[in-house]
Amino acid sequence: MKPDKNKWPNLYKAWNEYGHSVAWDDLFDMKVGNHGYVALAWLEEGEVNYADLSQIDHGVWDMQNDGHDPIPLTTWKKLKVQPECDWLILPGGERH
Repeated sequence: MKPDKNKWPNLYKAWNEYGHSVAWDDLFDMKVGNHGYVALAWLEEGEVNYADLSQIDHGVWDMQNDGHDPIPLTTWKKLKVQPECDWLILPGGERH
């Protein structure tokens, strides 16, 4: 799902305050965890890159990683947020 600044105002604010080189409007997808973890994705040279943030306090987001090695879109689609953790995992157990 494309990140919506109206549904995620504090996340939008944190993204902009961090000063990421990718504009919020260029994000095309997000994966959300159960306890304050989100990965925000953008396209980079035909592949997907993403940043992940966590909630350090109620409503306050902190950048964990502002980018990763780009991955194929098919891999991105398979990634799931590990329940109760702050990372993504591929089916079969590989951590990303």
